Amino acid sequence: MPTASRLLMIDALRGFALMGLFLLHVIDYYELFWFVKDRNALHDFLHLLVSGKAYSIFALMFGLSFFIIMDGQAKKGVDFSKRFLWRMALLCGLGLVHGLLFIGDILQILALIGIGLLLLNRLPTNILTVLGCVLLLQPDLMFMLWRAMSDPAANTAPLHIRFQSLSVYAAGSLGDIFAHNATSGWQRKWIYMLESGRVTQITGLFIIGLVLGRIGFFHRPEAFSLQRRAAMLACAVALGLLYLNELSLRHLIHSTPDHRFVTHYREAILTLYRVDLVMALYVLGFIELYQWVRAQTILNCLAPLGRMTLTLYVGQSLIFVPLYYGFGLGLYQHMTTTAALGLAIIGFTAQLLFAHLWFKRYHYGPLEWLWRCGTYLRFDVPLRKHGQTP
Repeated sequence: MPTASRLLMIDALRGFALMGLFLLHVIDYYELFWFVKDRNALHDFLHLLVSGKAYSIFALMFGLSFFIIMDGQAKKGVDFSKRFLWRMALLCGLGLVHGLLFIGDILQILALIGIGLLLLNRLPTNILTVLGCVLLLQPDLMFMLWRAMSDPAANTAPLHIRFQSLSVYAAGSLGDIFAHNATSGWQRKWIYMLESGRVTQITGLFIIGLVLGRIGFFHRPEAFSLQRRAAMLACAVALGLLYLNELSLRHLIHSTPDHRFVTHYREAILTLYRVDLVMALYVLGFIELYQWVRAQTILNCLAPLGRMTLTLYVGQSLIFVPLYYGFGLGLYQHMTTTAALGLAIIGFTAQLLFAHLWFKRYHYGPLEWLWRCGTYLRFDVPLRKHGQTP
């Protein structure tokens, strides 16, 4: 494919991930679904489709974007390491501010873990490949599972695996939410990310994205047709075997009153394995579809979303959190999953139209432009299309 098509494919895949994340947030009422606890078949089905997969694609694409940035600058003879570190600091700052409104913010997580890529980038590709695969096997959760099974004393400490104070989002003022998210909410969030294995998973996906960038997996998709199809088959078979053997695994690794956290670690490991396999099928299938001219035309409609993921991701919270939370319209009390799905479709369509119209006049999304200006510490980065991009 021409260079422009390859970049469009990456943007379209990022836009696909953004819309998956948006759908999840809307049907979960930005966390308040778990306060209402009105589970139904439609909600479970949508969760099965997107939960965990969208942010996993983001993590994979983050590693790829790191490679594209560092490789592009290296070809110009520029060491971008210090500026990338500053770029991550800016992203983390934005994530901290965004997290005051929505505790589920992923920007600070991506930024803080992303700093480690500067060190990992020095390692050869074969070592990185092994390291990424090992991390995706969740060695930390496996250790905790073994510890929970073998040492009852290790099961006495409480686990903060869920957000405990959803009532503040349901009934608190905006100031209450800010205060909560800046303290205990932030604390519980990071404990959850660690205890659920997501930090390890995201790090592994960062590394795999970096490796795929190095070998040209996204930039030369035609050269990997055979490997891509073989990988799709392997992932499908592994996913099928995992589902078929889950009952046996649960029987083999069962919990007792003295080993009450065995179930948590067992289910966390199985869930992450499923998520990674389904995510891989999504990405591989997306690239495979993109090789068809007719499908490529349709998928390219998502590319403008992928070019302004930062703006849209933050903008979604600014609009939908007040719609759902108690300090705003409090729609969580009246919303059904069907209505939320309809709202998500309307919101997706509006964002798609906005992105297409925006890029008719501008080079970057609003927050993307500010982030770029902040990275280079100057405001002469052209925004309108009559200017020249730096």
